[in-house]
Amino acid sequence: MPTKNPRLTITLEPSLAAQLRTLSELTGNSQSSLIAELLQGSGPVFDRLIQVLQAAKTAHEAMLGKLVAVLEDCLLFLS
Repeated sequence: MPTKNPRLTITLEPSLAAQLRTLSELTGNSQSSLIAELLQGSGPVFDRLIQVLQAAKTAHEAMLGKLVAVLEDCLLFLS
């Protein structure tokens, strides 16, 4: 049956898979719905992590650009 939500395949350590299976049996919820609920609750954390990583990437690229400029200036000075 088609679904509107994206699907994802994950590989778990055997002990974690066993815990998830037990939780599923005890709660009556599917393993995938348990994982989805856990991840949905982490949405704000993911948003903040994305912001931090994007800022770090931007800063890294800016520093590389400055380094290239300094090195080019040094080469011009030495030639």
